[in-house]
Amino acid sequence: AANQTLLQQIREREHVEALLHQLNAELEQRVQERTTDLANANATLQEEIAERLRAEAEVHQLNAELEQRIFERTVQLQRSETLFRGLLESAPDAMVITSGDGRIVLVNRQIEEMFGYQRHELLDHPIEMLMPERFHDAHLQHRTHYAQDPQTRNMGGGLELYGLRKDGSEFSVEISLSPLVSDGGMLVSSAIRDVTE
Repeated sequence: AANQTLLQQIREREHVEALLHQLNAELEQRVQERTTDLANANATLQEEIAERLRAEAEVHQLNAELEQRIFERTVQLQRSETLFRGLLESAPDAMVITSGDGRIVLVNRQIEEMFGYQRHELLDHPIEMLMPERFHDAHLQHRTHYAQDPQTRNMGGGLELYGLRKDGSEFSVEISLSPLVSDGGMLVSSAIRDVTE
């Protein structure tokens, strides 16, 4: 009977060991599968990180190129503006440049001398401030017509034109108009000559 019990215990122990061996094998299989899944997930994550780093490097490169282009374009625009202002200042005639709605955007020194205003007193004011009030309404209509068919020409075709100085005195003028196309719309360049005899 004691042998029988011992034999029974040995069988139970072998059975438990077999179960443990099977469970251990299953656990190792699961660990292996999980390790493979984690390795695949890690590889995918590494690829995504590498792709993101490549994209960030590309964006950084494009941004650097864009900043360089902006810098170069800004330098070109500054040079062009300096040249334009230099040409405007060196013009023998009084020059005023207006926006499409007739507001003064640029003047040269000769305008200041001819009309008696300082530059800052003219900028962003209507061009009509440089002419006698009796011409304002008609000039608004002429400005509208010019905007519809802008071309280089003398203003007033046969009419006597007058300028109005800051001190209120009037003087005879000749005016030549030229359209200037800009990014902000059409500008009008007016060359003004004092033709007082």
